[in-house]
Amino acid sequence: MLIFNKNFKGYIIATCKNCKNEIEPKKRQCPYCGILNPTVTLKDIFVGMAIVLFVMSIVTYFVNN
Repeated sequence: MLIFNKNFKGYIIATCKNCKNEIEPKKRQCPYCGILNPTVTLKDIFVGMAIVLFVMSIVTYFVNN
């Protein structure tokens, strides 16, 4: 689970999953280590996939009936 913190200027910050440096949560690439999507975790990916599969199964059910 990603926890956002506020730094001294009031900006919201997150932690890079690779190098553990503080970055902005909307950054596409970490400015320190270069990893893509530095704040996305495996849990976030699996939850998103589960939601998509659930919606697809509901739509398929109603289309076939």
